[in-house]
Amino acid sequence: MFTPSIHLRPGVTNRNQWQGAERKNAVTPKIRKTVLARDDNTCASCGHRAMKWMHIHHIADEENDDLENLATLCPACHAVMHFGRSMQWGTLEIWKVDIQQVEIVRATREGIKNGQSLQEVNASFKLKRGRLAPNSMKWANNLLESMESEPRAELPEPLCAVFVEFSRWQLDV
Repeated sequence: MFTPSIHLRPGVTNRNQWQGAERKNAVTPKIRKTVLARDDNTCASCGHRAMKWMHIHHIADEENDDLENLATLCPACHAVMHFGRSMQWGTLEIWKVDIQQVEIVRATREGIKNGQSLQEVNASFKLKRGRLAPNSMKWANNLLESMESEPRAELPEPLCAVFVEFSRWQLDV
């Protein structure tokens, strides 16, 4: 049975870690290979295992490439962890949902694999419009403004990220 090592919550990274600085986009190929091998190409949040497309996620400090600060995430879970950027790309919206975020990722992946559309998958979640769905980007910006010096901030439950657009590689079905 898979036990997640990272609790999946929609979050944002403090702008002090990325704004105004030219941050490298990825860890070195050697570190990437080491982390993927250590984690057996398995997402630390949802347990999805794939040989392609897996991402390396900085758990806390974006500048710290120590192995203890790095984890393997599938593209879908990584999109959730950085939901502000994902919303800019049109991939996610924020909704009130009565299930855990990790179950949304798993059900979306399974539904797409079984030929369902995103609309059909999302209908099964019984989405509640709440105050955020049409203004998801505004919520992300408010979260950024409120976080002060913390490296990351997460949305409170029951708010979750729901996929509204994706590329096949993002779910790697």
